[in-house]
Amino acid sequence: MFAFRSFVKFGMSHPKIKEEPPDHGRFAMPMNFLIPLLISACLGFTMPISQDLSPSFWQAVSILVVVGVVCVALAVQSRSENAKVPNRQKFHDDDREQSADLYSKIVGAPDHPHLQAFMFNSPSKPKSEQFWCPASNVPKAWPWETEFAKGYFLPMLVPTYDKKLLKSGKYPYAWHFKGKKRIWEMRLQVEFKKKVNNDSIRFGIELEKFVPLDMFSANAMKALVLSLRQLVGDQLYHTIGDDPDKIRGELERPVFTMPLWAFDQVIVTPAGEEPPDLTEDHEGRGFYRSGRVNEFRRELAGLQLEPGPTFTFNFWGISRSLDDLRWKVKVPIPLVNEIDYNLLCGQPPVYMVLYDLKDDDTEKRHLDSRKQYIFKLAFWSSASLPSPLVMKKFVPLERLAGSGADDASENCQKPEEFWSMLSCFGSRKSTKKEN
Repeated sequence: MFAFRSFVKFGMSHPKIKEEPPDHGRFAMPMNFLIPLLISACLGFTMPISQDLSPSFWQAVSILVVVGVVCVALAVQSRSENAKVPNRQKFHDDDREQSADLYSKIVGAPDHPHLQAFMFNSPSKPKSEQFWCPASNVPKAWPWETEFAKGYFLPMLVPTYDKKLLKSGKYPYAWHFKGKKRIWEMRLQVEFKKKVNNDSIRFGIELEKFVPLDMFSANAMKALVLSLRQLVGDQLYHTIGDDPDKIRGELERPVFTMPLWAFDQVIVTPAGEEPPDLTEDHEGRGFYRSGRVNEFRRELAGLQLEPGPTFTFNFWGISRSLDDLRWKVKVPIPLVNEIDYNLLCGQPPVYMVLYDLKDDDTEKRHLDSRKQYIFKLAFWSSASLPSPLVMKKFVPLERLAGSGADDASENCQKPEEFWSMLSCFGSRKSTKKEN
């Protein structure tokens, strides 16, 4: 019943956002009215709303409404999947072709869906050390450093794009995902340079700028946030950001962040001891969130985030809703199941962030002026590339085949060398990270 009330609310409410005609706009309006009608009609199976009409009448109405909603939902899903990019992204076909052409020239890029990413460091490093392709399921964690901390990062993902490969178990980190429902796990290791208040630290994702949402996308966003809030708690902070046409002054980015206790596993290594290798098995180590949320919150509240210890944060709780490799979002909307990331985020990249939020009694928004970024990573899937301008911003020249600098970077593996490199994943043994 809770879900029914939620969808009735979503279907009948219109978000106060900037409207632009979407690719599937002619289907969005019927969907928003048919969903609550479907719910109301389905109640007729057990609760006829009139003594004058028999339950069989409402059952017949339900069947007709279900058929109508199925047709509309299939049309919406078909148009969402077939549309390369929504109109509001102003992403023309020739731009897409240029981006695809640029991607095809990246040295070492595998021919299957994978993550590409850019790690922000402070002080900044050469692009060749900050851009990673492929970024997912690599054999060694990435080093990173900012003004406030340093550490390592490792994204581990299940090959959701290939059911046969998934069933075979012959992919990197298959030993770790065996018997688990999660489809990815992000591991972040942090050594703080300055003391941070664990009540003000936030982690999650953010976007570059405000993204206008049509009615269908807005309702999908609401449904997704509601389901994720049930998973990670009521302190989840979400905003679609400030519309520059309506707000003057500093603008808030679209943000989806959570408190520290929304991590699923935390391992604390005392100063002077060797922290766990991110590529190894972490089973049974540190504090777990699952099944003991209140105890977990108390344990993390007692942590001192200060120089000395090494903190390993592992996160996977919402992975089943976000398929990063396929660039799809699973939404709890009947008959829709999943939609393209870009319907919600506009266009890649998405930024994974860990930041400390400064106190401000007069401001509740998560403005950039209040954030101290501890960790920041721009990422996207090869299944949905950023615009050519964004790609050129992040991709170093030496990673482009034919540029005359194919061998200029130690991180550039030829495709055959890349697959050879992954052959080490046949066992659970791994190399310790380098200091």
